Amino acid sequence: MIAQAHLLLSEAVVEMQSYHDDRSQEWQDSAKAEDLLAKLEHLQETMDQLQGSE
Repeated sequence: MIAQAHLLLSEAVVEMQSYHDDRSQEWQDSAKAEDLLAKLEHLQETMDQLQGSE
């Protein structure tokens, strides 16, 4: 079950990063982009914690 959670989080990270990268530079410099990147970082930390519990 942990492997499935890790896979889902990994897919979410890829989608979020793609969303960020596909936006304009102006958007990437905005507060919305900063919020997205903070959430992305949190997901990556969660993935790291899941790997540590396997």
